[in-house]
Amino acid sequence: MPPYWGSYDEAITGVISERPPRRLLKGVPGIPQGSRLFYETFSSQLLLMGFSPSKADCCLFIKPGKEFTAVVVWVDDFVFVHEKEATWQDFIGQLRQRFTVPAAGPLTSFLGMEIELTPSADCNPVPVPCSSGAVFSKKDCPTPPSPRATDYASLVALANFLACWTRPDIVFIVNKLCKFMSNPGDVHWQMLKFLLRYLKGSKQKGLLYKFDVASSPKGVHGYADASHADCLDTGRSTIAYVFYYDGAVLSWYSKLHSYVTTCTNHSDCAACSPGGSVAIFFVIWTPPQRLLFLCRSIIRESCGSLYKQTPPYCLSLLSRAHQRESDSPPTYSW
Repeated sequence: MPPYWGSYDEAITGVISERPPRRLLKGVPGIPQGSRLFYETFSSQLLLMGFSPSKADCCLFIKPGKEFTAVVVWVDDFVFVHEKEATWQDFIGQLRQRFTVPAAGPLTSFLGMEIELTPSADCNPVPVPCSSGAVFSKKDCPTPPSPRATDYASLVALANFLACWTRPDIVFIVNKLCKFMSNPGDVHWQMLKFLLRYLKGSKQKGLLYKFDVASSPKGVHGYADASHADCLDTGRSTIAYVFYYDGAVLSWYSKLHSYVTTCTNHSDCAACSPGGSVAIFFVIWTPPQRLLFLCRSIIRESCGSLYKQTPPYCLSLLSRAHQRESDSPPTYSW
């Protein structure tokens, strides 16, 4: 648009010339305002059809109901997500009453990504993300390296995205699968397929922050634990922690430790180190009397009498010769 151009019905404020600019009454393909004009027009139709924009992203429109339906608007294109074929026919029929929609079909590419429907989409769901007694070892890696490593890495990266943002229930198995991204074996592929079956049956799961519902315990509370020497290749332990606020998950972590621990108490102490650092962060913005951080062995077993008689939080400073972290100078165990 030319400079000094008025908005809506306002007069032009620029210098009058022999060929004054004219206001555009209809969008023309290729103009800078095309995307905005398309969004305003298309969103107005979606609002009439019962969709509402998401608070997190105004380009995502969701329609409440028993069936999950959503529309993603991108520049002058849109993607419709649905479950039943009749829903799609009804949606496209209403759009074509106002817009000229070309032939549309299953999504095959979007933003440079090739999308393919694999047979795993019709797999049978399972109730847990990891099978009982699963063993993760480099002994199962093939020689020579697997030619399908790229496909494996793509799927694990997708699962890792979910684990980092909205699915703390799969962070353990995703961390284990990431160790074999360069050369996965058949066993690792089976574990990955098992995880995909779990995700298929838990599509509705996510994080829910609803603080008006009573929960116990109240306030910020967390748990830390470790699996001693569960890595057969290195003898290192897997440490983990999770923090809640009134029942809502705030922070979670699961990773193979950086050094070998000598016993189960040593492993639990190592799990308290990163967990205690996060607990210190939460102390900054929550009253200390509302902070509850439990480590299974350090407090509940080794300090059982203390746990019963005093408030369930304590702080001990331990020497740290193996690990360095920037957020807290010593090692903290809660």
